[in-house]
Parts: sequence; structure tokens; C-alpha cells
Amino acid sequence: MFSGSEARAAFWLRVNNGQNIPVNLDGCWLWTGPKIRRGYGRFNFNNKRVLAHRQSYFWFVGPIEKGKDICHHCDTPSCIRPSHLFCGTRSDNMKDCVKKGRHYLQQNPDLAPSGINHPRYGAKIEPDDIPKILNLRSRGFLHREIAAQFGVQRDTIGKLLRGNTWAPYRAEQRL
Repeated sequence: MFSGSEARAAFWLRVNNGQNIPVNLDGCWLWTGPKIRRGYGRFNFNNKRVLAHRQSYFWFVGPIEKGKDICHHCDTPSCIRPSHLFCGTRSDNMKDCVKKGRHYLQQNPDLAPSGINHPRYGAKIEPDDIPKILNLRSRGFLHREIAAQFGVQRDTIGKLLRGNTWAPYRAEQRL
């Protein structure tokens, strides 16, 4: 992360462009400088690059633990307002994403690779099977019995039931 008044001055030029800070209806401070593909601000200074929201968090809130993400309460990738940011794990960020219905597979279920179309696994379980599997388990069937019925390994059913696989579909079942 950057420090010093020169870095701060360069940073704020990309937030307000010499005008007032751009604010959307949610009170976000919007980054007007360069952005990466998903809309997150990118701050370049002295031939180094950082994500703008991470730099903002660092300056206004404090150091970021190694391996932690800086997440947005507001769900606006270009927002750098410190009160809209929180530090969390990648898992925290993904749970927040699914809870708010923003996961790309929730928004575009047709894009979700599954079954024989899955590029890596050639999965045998399809999205339509998940409610059936959950129902069988709730009725007391064992993992091995469910696995035999769907032609998969017992471990596959265990991973599905724990949410290690098919997580976006499982999240939809819980909502």
C-alpha cells in the first residue's frame, strides 16, 4: 500500500477530478480513475498498482491482514467510501454475494456448467437432482444409499450436502 501526501494527492485526483466527490444515491464515493474488468478502481502510483478500495481502506481504517479481502457493503465495485468497506475472508465475501443474490450463477443460471457439459468433471448430478437429494437425506436415507440411486460416489453426496459442491444451488434451496 502507498503512504505519503504525494500518493494521497494522486489518489484524490481520481476520485473527484477537481470537483466534489461523485456520490451515487447509496452515498458511495465513486472512483473515476482506471478500472479493472469487473469495475473495481485501480490506482497506479510510482509504477505500482493497487485496487483503489483496498488503498482507501488502508488509509482510513488501517492495515489489511494478509490474505484478507476488502469487501463492499454497498455492492458497488467502484466505491471507495471507508464506511462502505469491510475486511473479510474470501469465504465471507462469497457468502455475502450469495445472500444478496449477486452470484453470477444466480443471475445467469444458464451459464452454470453442470452435468456432462461441465468442462472438468462431466458431473452426473444435475441441478434438478439437488432438491431430490436433499429430500432423501431429510427422510433419513444414508449417503451411500443416495449415491447408489444417482450413480455417484458416497463422498460426492457428502460434499454436496456440506455445501462444498453445487453451493449456489444449495444457497437457493435455503433462501
